[in-house]
Amino acid sequence: MSSPAIAKGFTLIELLVVMSLLVMVMSLLPPLFRPVMEHHSLYSESQRLVLLMRQARNEAMLSQKTQRIDLDASKQRIAYNNQRFQLAASTKLDAKVSRQSDNSQQGSIVFYADGSSSGGQLLLADNHYAFAIDVNWVTGQIQLSKQLPM
Repeated sequence: MSSPAIAKGFTLIELLVVMSLLVMVMSLLPPLFRPVMEHHSLYSESQRLVLLMRQARNEAMLSQKTQRIDLDASKQRIAYNNQRFQLAASTKLDAKVSRQSDNSQQGSIVFYADGSSSGGQLLLADNHYAFAIDVNWVTGQIQLSKQLPM
């Protein structure tokens, strides 16, 4: 005489409880990742701007012609040749450059054929993070560094 088979596995109620717990945990995770994503977005914008400046410097040395990057902090816009770089609405731009127009919100960084530049510093910041882009006027080198927020 054999004993009746014992049912193995999970009941529907157990599965539903576990799935509802997983859904609750997953709904709590996105707010935890928001600061990380904001940091990544600002860092991405800073990197794109550094690459644009390095492109202008390289073009100046290769073509033996002066190249200029125009900055407009009030409109959050940077331009080089036909390339336009619009910053995110949450990003604040503070530019300290030697070639400032009459409007203190506008200016430019110039790269010369010998690799030097007019120099300056750009500060990109949001509510939590800030990155500084320093352009050395003697060497034209461009460096990106993390800063305290404005």
